[in-house]
Formats: sequence, C-alpha cells, structure tokens
Amino acid sequence: MDLGLSSPVPEPIALGYSPQSAPGPWAAGSVMGQNVVGNSPLISKSWANETLLQPVHEFDIVVVVDFEATCDEGASSKISQQTQEIIEFPWVVIDLKGPEGAVILDMQQRYVRPTVNKQLTSFCEGLTGIKQADVDKASPLEVVLSEFQRYLTHFSSQRKTYALLTDGEWDIKVMLQGEALRKGIQLPDYFRRFFDLRNIFSKFRGMQRLNLKRMLTASKLEFKGKHHCGIDDAKNISYIALKLIEDGYRFRKGDLSRFEATYDPSKDPSIVDYNGSRGAPSSLFQHPDRIVRIRGLPWKATVQDVERFFTPLPLAQSTNPIQLTKDTLGRPSGCGYVEFGNKEAAQWAIKTCHKRYLMNRYIEVFPLTEKPEKSQSCEQKKENTKSSGETDTSDQTSNNQQNTSIQGKHVGGLEKKRRNFEELAKIAACNGLGKENVDKKSNARNANTGKETMDKKATSSMVRLRGLPWTATQDDIIKFFEPLSLAKHPRAVHLMKNKRGRPSGLAVVEFANVSEAKQAAKEYHKKYMGKRYIEVHPMSC
Repeated sequence: MDLGLSSPVPEPIALGYSPQSAPGPWAAGSVMGQNVVGNSPLISKSWANETLLQPVHEFDIVVVVDFEATCDEGASSKISQQTQEIIEFPWVVIDLKGPEGAVILDMQQRYVRPTVNKQLTSFCEGLTGIKQADVDKASPLEVVLSEFQRYLTHFSSQRKTYALLTDGEWDIKVMLQGEALRKGIQLPDYFRRFFDLRNIFSKFRGMQRLNLKRMLTASKLEFKGKHHCGIDDAKNISYIALKLIEDGYRFRKGDLSRFEATYDPSKDPSIVDYNGSRGAPSSLFQHPDRIVRIRGLPWKATVQDVERFFTPLPLAQSTNPIQLTKDTLGRPSGCGYVEFGNKEAAQWAIKTCHKRYLMNRYIEVFPLTEKPEKSQSCEQKKENTKSSGETDTSDQTSNNQQNTSIQGKHVGGLEKKRRNFEELAKIAACNGLGKENVDKKSNARNANTGKETMDKKATSSMVRLRGLPWTATQDDIIKFFEPLSLAKHPRAVHLMKNKRGRPSGLAVVEFANVSEAKQAAKEYHKKYMGKRYIEVHPMSC
C-alpha cells in the first residue's frame, strides 16, 4: 500500500466513515504524516502512538447568562415566585473556536425595569447591588429580550452556531420561563435548550453538583467581583467554563438541558419558593391544618402508591392533593406533601400512619407546621438538662421521671441514631473491631476507680458509615478510602445488616491509627460512592 510518504502534498485517506457516524464530531488528524478524513476503529488499532482524531465543540459560540431578580426575605415577604421579576440581564460571549483556542469575546449588561413590584426592597438592593435608579431608567423585559435577540442575530448571519450556558437551571427554567408565561412573552427556542454548568461540571469532574463558589474552588480559581451581581457571576461562570475546556471538556449537544414550551414552574411541586417561607409549595398553605408532610419515601414510589398508603382516608378534591418533591438533580427526594379533605383526616393520618411501612421503608408523617423530630429531640434534651440542674432534689427527681417517660414515648430521630450507633459500636467490638481501643478504655477505668479518665469526645481509630448502597462490598469500601491505611486484619471493614438479614447501609471501618480515622471523617464525609453520598462519622472511645 503506497501511503505517499514521499509526496510533498499528501492526499487525504478516505476511511469510509463520515465524522457524523462516530460519537464525534472529530477533527481530522494525521497518521504517519498522512492527512485523515473521517473516523475508523482501524486507526486506534494500527497507529495507536500517532496523533489521532480529536473531539471538537459542536457549537461555535457559548453565551453565558446569569439573571438577577426582585427578591425579599422573612415570613412577610413582599415578593413570591409568582411575582418575581428579572432586573438584571447580563451576558458573556465565549468563542469556542478562536485561532488560539476558547476566549472571552464580549461582555454586555442590561438592567430591566420591573412592572409588578416596581419598588426594590432593601434586601434586594443589598444582595444584588442594584439601585432603584438603575431599574427606573431601564427598559422592560420584552424590550431587553428583543435587544438580546438582535445581538445573537449577528452570529447567525455569520453562520455560527451558539447555545446558552447558566449556573444551574433556575435562571432560565424558573425565573425567565415563569415571568414570560405570566406576561405573555414568546421566548425563542434557544432558551429551552441550554447548558447547565453544574450538570456538566459534575459529570466531567466526577463530583456531586456544586454551587458557583465551590466549582471555582474545585477548579483552583477565586471568585472575582460581587456575588449575586449578575455580570460578575457571569464572568466567573465563564472562567470555570474556560478551565473545563482547558482540561479537555467539549460542548456537545448531548449535554444540553431541555424543557417544553408549555412547562410552568409555578405548577412544579419540586420548585421551592426561596422568598419568605421555604420548604413547601405556596399553594399548599391555603389549609395548613389539612396538610401533612411525609418523609422517607422510596425513590420509586409514585403518587398512586402514596394514595394507597393513606387509604381509606379522604384526600382533598384538588388537582394535586399529593405532591412529591425532587432534589436539585431532578431526582425524587423521598419527601412530599399530602392534603386531606378535612382536618380530622389529617390528624388521623398522623396518628395511625406514622412509621408504617411502604414497600421496604417506614414513612414519617407529621403536621406541616411541626418541626422535624430531630429538632424536637434537641429541644427535649435542653429541657431535660435544665430540669436536671434544679437545686430542689425532689423536684429534680420528679422532673427527671417525667422527662424519662416523655422520652420513652417520643424518642426523636437524633436520639435513635445515637442509640443505633452505640449498639453498632458494641457489635463491632464483639467482632474484634477496635479491640485495642476497648482494652485501653477498660484498663484506664480499672486503674482510676470512681473517676472518669476517658474523654467522651475523643475519637478512636474507627469511623461509622451511613448511606452505603445495598450492593456495596468490603472491597468497595477499601477502594472508597484509598489512599488511607486501614487496620491490618480481616475485620477492618464490618458491614451491618438489619433484622431481616439485609444490608442496612451501615458499616464500621477501623483504620491503622486515630489520625487516619480523623482524616477520613473530615475529607470523605458526603463523598460519593456511585450515585450515593456516604456519611462518615467518627466513633467515640
């Protein structure tokens, strides 16, 4: 086969594959000095050490947008998700295919005049740095959108393709889409397909979703400017994008986030209104005494499953009496809200359905206005401590007895976790874990009779894990903690099982020394194993 190596102008080799046939697109590279067109598995097998086809961006331009909107804080907030309006519309243009690589091409900033809540709150001015005079002389949203459209037409006339980039989905999918629906503004299609920086960053880096400042820290960059100033946020988003490109990321159509033109964020139960009250959709507060909160749902649970769970109690005759919430990734959060037909049904649900099993998980049911059990147990603990400090011994005894009975009937989630982990530590000790620490503690107590010699807060060489996947093995846990050193015996990793003999998601791990255990609890807490983050807690001696 004559490759034409002696030819001064080599002809391209047609491999029989179009660039579109591969996951590409791919830029033509060279093989043994010969130009290459297309893509073929033959290249990587025959000339593995040569310069091969390189992936390229599927867009010419990326336009970074980061909106700021009217906002307020406190229970008496004047602004809600239904009345929030965009007041700053900045954008930063990144040329992905510049002669010297990706560079920032242009920056623009426009203020927007609100038409519903025309007066900015003091909280809004302090948070965003936008003054009332800035928005008073600005144009309304529809005018700014038209100006933005004319700006992008400049790239279209040059036959350059572009896509939007934002820090999360909130700015476009909630703020802009919601306001456009309320004001009857028709948005162009490019607003409904955009790059979510948090999404592509987590996938490319193999990390959990981070906010803007944490993405900067992970990229070894520092925030420049004022946070919550739209143009400054857009600049910092651009810096992260350029760092991703430098490390090999390419903007591909498959990474675009999309939503339908009919999507209405005000009807999405997963959207939390961050103005004023948080936690539940604002539409649920019409009859708060009929609402219950549910927690601990299996991820695959549906509205129909929840409805069967509360049968035969009557639900409210509304469009969505059962609303299941989602997390920031759009996945089921395991929580939700249920509206019943009357107050008595809600009270009966709390009384009879609390901690009943749905599938293989027990469900917590409590009133909408009630704090979670964790907070209640903390308050009870404070009351018990206060009661135990009284000078009158008779009152102290009665108070302690009363508090003990209360705790016996209403043990909070935090107290239960503490007891579970104490039991777990005992089981671990019986299985040979942390034997040296147990022996040291026993010897110290024997040598110092009537005196506590061990600091209860001192950590041992063991840590406890929570949230493990059911399929997790000892090898998975050892790999999870690399390069830390575990204890040199076969029981260094002990996986716990529940009463049914199934994996409980709990484990005890013993390290070579206390410093390794402290490092594990500090650096590996909430680090991901597969799709689940693992809680790593130190264990007391």
